[in-house]
Amino acid sequence: MRLRRYEHDDFPAFAKLFGDADVMRYVGDGVPLDDAGAQRLFERVFELYATDPEFHVWAIEEAGGYAGHAELKRRTGRSEYELIYFLARDRWGRGLGGEVVDALLAFAHEQRLPFVIATVDDANAASRRILERRGFLADAALSEGFAAPAYRLGLEA
Repeated sequence: MRLRRYEHDDFPAFAKLFGDADVMRYVGDGVPLDDAGAQRLFERVFELYATDPEFHVWAIEEAGGYAGHAELKRRTGRSEYELIYFLARDRWGRGLGGEVVDALLAFAHEQRLPFVIATVDDANAASRRILERRGFLADAALSEGFAAPAYRLGLEA
């Protein structure tokens, strides 16, 4: 598994991922994107590469193929960085989510971030377990600002 910058050739797989209702049910507002919405978001990724050094977004690649989407981003108007990832349905249940979280945490350490957060829908038990195994703790105060419960992991040694 590796995280890499998106390439323009990734659009068909990106659109399929963001258009998959099963994948998107725990992402954002839970609504999959149509092709036009996916195209706008995909174009935004390339804009962000050029304009915002604080927004890190990657394609997840496994076995030479597109496997999902990952981000480590600062939320608008907030100071913390949020770890975000989601996988193509055919990549579920094989441990890839944990590998992605580990790679994102390694990058966060390299950036010398004091902590990271993640939000996880209560119904997404698999992602919640991945975070808890890595030491993330539920943060009720932080959760007040989000649609889903927030988890926090301190990174300072």
